[in-house]
Amino acid sequence: MLPVTQPNSLALQLQNLLGAVSQQSERHLAEVETDLQQTGALLAEAIEKLGASFIGIHTAVAAQQTLICSLQDDLPLTPQARAALAQLQADAGAQVNAAVTALQFHDMTGQLLGRIASHVASLRDVLEGVGATGMALAAADAGDAEALAVLASANRMLEEKSTVVDGVARKAVAQTHLESGDIELF
Repeated sequence: MLPVTQPNSLALQLQNLLGAVSQQSERHLAEVETDLQQTGALLAEAIEKLGASFIGIHTAVAAQQTLICSLQDDLPLTPQARAALAQLQADAGAQVNAAVTALQFHDMTGQLLGRIASHVASLRDVLEGVGATGMALAAADAGDAEALAVLASANRMLEEKSTVVDGVARKAVAQTHLESGDIELF
């Protein structure tokens, strides 16, 4: 059995590998978290602007409808023309309402972004554990038996973390806040 301090030892190679994986992953996770925060902020801003635009369109359509109704009183329109105008007014209102209701996806994507952030945090914990395993391997001076014990402990930690992931993976996101009813995605 080779001592741990020898450059070609299994423990030293594992320590180097685990440390490098932990460091690189930490950098990538920091970028992912930043991108998720920016995505959430951009999405919230876009939804706010879309909502305001649809409300503005609805207000303009309602004003047009009022004007058309007043003109109908002054102009001789056939019953078919009056019915066609009424149908156009109803269709415009329904389309604006449908567009506003469609903005509910913001809540669902917010739920997904929150879950992604939770997974990133959990992955960060796992990688910190991997880095700690690398440090423990460096401190393992009893040779391969102690290194194996450190690796067994790391495997138990990974198994515990996998049960957390299994508990939240593939859960549906739901929209229940607006009067249009419940929507479930996935």
